[in-house]
Amino acid sequence: MGADPTLYGDGTFEFGEWVTPFSGSDVLVVEVGYAPDRLLPDAARQVRPLSLFKDGGQYALTIRLCDAYCDIVYRVCFESVAAFRVMDEIGLMQLWHKTRELGSRPARTSFRVRNHLWCEESPMAFFQTDGWVYVIATANDCVEIVSSSIPDIIIETVG
Repeated sequence: MGADPTLYGDGTFEFGEWVTPFSGSDVLVVEVGYAPDRLLPDAARQVRPLSLFKDGGQYALTIRLCDAYCDIVYRVCFESVAAFRVMDEIGLMQLWHKTRELGSRPARTSFRVRNHLWCEESPMAFFQTDGWVYVIATANDCVEIVSSSIPDIIIETVG
């Protein structure tokens, strides 16, 4: 049995594929919202400050990205999440060092990672998952999401 070509690493630290429509693209994180309808009290549903949830709150976490020209908007929608964090790319130096060390990772913008420092810092967040974290890495921001399910990705054109 050969090595899985979709995994990069030695098993103690691994990158994995997460193929998205924006895997190799330059995108910007425009909005990140965590406010599912099923968890909000009635009064909070009326406030809804985030535009991400104006068309229904079936998702627990929604991330809006746009391409470099803001012609295309990607909504990455997770039904359930155990944890997420938004960081400047400097906060994830371990990922960039491992990318150099391994010589590659599956994609520039969207990929999965496991057995990295966040697993040690917040082990309870990973309890109900297989340890993989979804990562959206842009030039300015990175979003890491711990979820046991693959997100829906909705593509919208602007204009």
